[in-house]
Amino acid sequence: MAQENAVDALRGTAYSLGSADIDYHFIIMPDGTIYEGRDIRARGSHVENVLGEEGTSVFGNTGSIGIVLVGCFDQADCGNNYTLNG
Repeated sequence: MAQENAVDALRGTAYSLGSADIDYHFIIMPDGTIYEGRDIRARGSHVENVLGEEGTSVFGNTGSIGIVLVGCFDQADCGNNYTLNG
């Protein structure tokens, strides 16, 4: 339940910042549970709008998905809280 609340909090933060949804397509929690973020057909925030040839706007990294891993990956900094096990 706490992890679902964390995903809801991420979604709420995204909404408050004017985003249509969480920036990523999938969220992987410390216990390995995977949650869906934004619709897989929607462009993720990891896709950048870059300047192409002749000043045209193109999106780099198109056709990929965004995945975020939640947790602490340095035990010296976080102890046993949210450290990835496995």
